[in-house]
Parts: sequence; structure tokens; C-alpha cells
Amino acid sequence: MMLPTLFATTYQCTDGLTLYAHVNAKTPLTCIEICIQSGSLHETKTGQANLMLACLLKGSQTTSHADFSQALESLGGSLSLRCTPSAQYIRIEVLSDYSRQAFSLVWEALQTPAFIPSEIKKEKDLIISQLKNAKESPAYLAQRAFLYSIYGAMAPALLVDGTPQSLQHLTREDLLAYHHQHYRAENTVIAISGDHPEYVLQAFAATAREKTYAAQHPQVPLGNFPQIADARAHYEHIKTPDKDQCVVLMGHLGIPRLHPDFMPMMVLDVLLGQGPGFSSRLPQVLRDQQGLVYHLSFSGTQNAHLYPGIIQTYLECSPHKVRTCIDLVRQELQNVCEIPVSPQELSTIQHYLQGQLYFCFETNAQRCSYFLHRHIFGWPEEHLTTYIQQLQAVTPQSLQDVAQRHFQNSNQTLITAGPNPHLSGASL
Repeated sequence: MMLPTLFATTYQCTDGLTLYAHVNAKTPLTCIEICIQSGSLHETKTGQANLMLACLLKGSQTTSHADFSQALESLGGSLSLRCTPSAQYIRIEVLSDYSRQAFSLVWEALQTPAFIPSEIKKEKDLIISQLKNAKESPAYLAQRAFLYSIYGAMAPALLVDGTPQSLQHLTREDLLAYHHQHYRAENTVIAISGDHPEYVLQAFAATAREKTYAAQHPQVPLGNFPQIADARAHYEHIKTPDKDQCVVLMGHLGIPRLHPDFMPMMVLDVLLGQGPGFSSRLPQVLRDQQGLVYHLSFSGTQNAHLYPGIIQTYLECSPHKVRTCIDLVRQELQNVCEIPVSPQELSTIQHYLQGQLYFCFETNAQRCSYFLHRHIFGWPEEHLTTYIQQLQAVTPQSLQDVAQRHFQNSNQTLITAGPNPHLSGASL
């Protein structure tokens, strides 16, 4: 089974904007994804970036919100927005015959948003309501405390929604300020995938190129993230009423996406917790063999981007089983450090990961996402070939070396949430 040919024509505009146009004639649909390489890590007020994005496409200075929504609906298009710590994404999916009109509509609202006060209030109220509901969840509270312990001052930006308190103080001027500072041509990447991407390029030439896209605003350094120091060992329990089971989060600072150990760490992800079914070691031991947990996941690459991610084990169990679960997780991680993985087990994981890769490019949206990530991380055109070569180059010895480098860390964070766990005599 061969990987799809993922070639894109690259257009580098004189003002710094980059476009990737990829032809996929298997479907009459076109996906256009616009990436603004600034996210919540670049905001000056907590929740500012996410709220700005939520209010961005509520009409433009010349088109009302109602007319904008009606026009997009008449084209049969779908629109999705996503704010991350490092970037913001605006995705349009529409029949290719209407892709030019859809792009022109969205591009106008993106360049000259109205930021209507009533719409800002609606989005604020919605996010605040969602945050208040989330506080009823032990998993949410534990994850929040976990991020704060590991990332410190960087943590609020990783929780992109902000807080009810920070949102209450955000104004229309705050949204305008973020938009004016970060929505610039040299900060924008567009990926197009469909059977006729030239339709969108024509729209871009006819509309976007006629205007200066925020070129007058001062530049902000990109990828200039705060330095993160490995946090000290930390334990915290969050008591939540009326809950029968405990949420347990344990781990520490990990590695960025471009770290040379990232590929072996992906293999360790599958080995320990992300394999198909119950094939990974941690679910096998704690759930299948011991019957200790209701849910368990492990990741050594969680949150990994241009900044370091986290190495994290998440599980849910009865309060009196917490101590045993922690000990077993630590024992399994130590086993990987001390005992080489068998060649057969490694080969199975390599075949699984390579097989999964073929399903990552089935839709135009997936292909757009790939080209944007290729741009952000600076991957070469032959990245997929290199990816497979790196995967096949992983050996039992290299896995053991990576585990020893990254799992044997005394600066462990342990967060529990729910009833009081039975942790007498516990040590981090």
C-alpha cells in the first residue's frame, strides 16, 4: 500500500503570506484552511486570543452577521474555528464549484471583522458557561492543576478558554488590538486541497491581493515561547464532592515535536498506552490483569509542539486502589528502562504506526492540516518518506535509551481529584 502523493504548489507572496495548493481529484469538495501563526501564547490578556477568534467571523464591516451566515449557508459550506496556544485555524469546506465565493466571503470577514458588542457578549457568556460546567469535572480540574504544576507561568495560555474572571474584563478594544497585531500577511499560511484549487487562487488574486493585509502593524516574533524549567516534584489533591472514584494524573515535562527522540517516544506511546484494543502494557496490567482502573491512557508526546510537551499517565480508579495503581505504572515505566523490548513487539508497533499513516490523508481537511504542519515545523517535501525511515530505524536499544533519558525523572507531578485517595506513606 503506497502513501498518497502529497505535492503542493507553493506560492510565496511578496508581503510574506504563504499558500499551498494541492490537487485531489477524488472528491468534488474543496477544503481551505487558514492558519494564523499566533495563538494564546501570544496574547496579553488571558482568553483574549480564543475570544477574538470566536467573534471573528460574525460579519464584517460591510456585511452583517445575518447576511454572512446566510451567504455561507447558501453555498453549502461548513466553517470551523480552532484556537491553540501557538496558532489559530479557520477551516472552510465547500463544494469546489463554490470555493471561490466561500473564500472571498470568509477572507473579507477575516480582514475587516465587525466585532459587534452584542456578539462579543454572547460568546463570552457561552465560554463562561462552559467553563463553569467544566469545573464540575474532576478530570478537568486535575488536568488544569497538572498543567499549572508543569508549565508554571505558561499554563494559563495553554488553557486557551481563559477564566470567567479574565473573560469578564475583556473588551472590544482588546479583540481589535489582538487582531491588528497578529493578523498579518507574513503571519498567515493558507492550505487548499481539492479538485480545482485554482478557483480559490483566482479568488485570492481578485480579492486578497487588492488590499494590504495588516502590513502596517508591528511584527511580533513567532515561535518565541517562554522558557520552561523542569518543575520540582509536586503532589496535590483536589477534593470534589459526590464522586466515587479518583482521577490520577502523573508525569513531568517532556520534549518538543522536533526533538530527535520524538519518533522513539511515539513508539513508546503505543507500547505503553496507545496501542489498538488492550494491546498496550499499562492497560493490560492495570485493567485486564488486575482490574484496578476504569480508564487509563499514557502519552509521552502530549502537547508537544515547538515547545516541550508532557509525559503523562492518566487513570481513573477507586480511592483505595490509587497507591497500587501508581506503583504499577512506575514499575512498568521502569521495566522499559531496564528490559529491552523484544524485536517482535517492536516490529508489531512499527507496522501499526506505518499502517495508521495511510489513514491520515483520506480527506482534504487532513491534507490541508498536513501542509500547515509541514510549514510550521519546517519539514521538507520528502517528510513522509523520512518519517517512515525514522520509524523503521527505531531499535530495542534506542527505545531503551530514550526511556532512560526521559522516564527516569525525579521531578514528578502527581495530581489526584475526587474522594481522598489512600496514599499513606506515598512518595513522589
